[in-house]
Amino acid sequence: MIINGEKRKIAMEIAYILMLMSAAMGDLKVFSVSQTRMMKAISLFIVVMAATYLFISGRLERVKTAASFVGVYGFVLIGIIVWSIFLWIINIESIDFILRGASKFMYQFLVLLIIFSGAYLFGERAIFTTFYGLAAANMLMVVYNLGVYGILDSINSVIAMFMGSDAQEGFARAMEIHDITFTYGFFHNILTVFAQHTKERILCLLMSIFFFMLGWKKNRTFGFTGCVVFWIDYGANET
Repeated sequence: MIINGEKRKIAMEIAYILMLMSAAMGDLKVFSVSQTRMMKAISLFIVVMAATYLFISGRLERVKTAASFVGVYGFVLIGIIVWSIFLWIINIESIDFILRGASKFMYQFLVLLIIFSGAYLFGERAIFTTFYGLAAANMLMVVYNLGVYGILDSINSVIAMFMGSDAQEGFARAMEIHDITFTYGFFHNILTVFAQHTKERILCLLMSIFFFMLGWKKNRTFGFTGCVVFWIDYGANET
């Protein structure tokens, strides 16, 4: 663990989780676009925290290790950017359209910086601290939306969603949080295949499946199924 001292490590983890939770709460549909952007800007303080610690500690040897966590994602993002620019050119897109696309790419680069910062500060532990920040925000959204729609109507809304209703309404519609829900696909794949077998890992895995199903991203169920098959096959070969 890069951060020495148990109390300092816990304090940094709590600060990281709270900042990530506050930023993720910006996806709650009750907020306006400007409010959402302001809340997401809170995540910049995570980068500032990591940069400050790097400056004070001088632990440069961890930079290369942290960079390996984001290398593959950065490579994919660059590929998407190049392909998008190609499409913009051949389709002769308007400046406004290109600027909207560029703003989304800038946000993705911010996400990469946050991943890098978490990996630098906490190493592999960053998987759990990041999960806790997003899960805490998601749980607060659940509580808020239960208060808005009521428990009984919320349950009926979720049942209707799983029964195949094309028109998601009420609670189920409110819990369709794109930016957060998609991350649970990543988390349950990592926790299923690569994480060490601990009670914490099992708890986080169950939570990731719950929030993933609540957001109901059907196009991620194939990846999850493949991950489970791989895990069963891998476990059988290991034994």
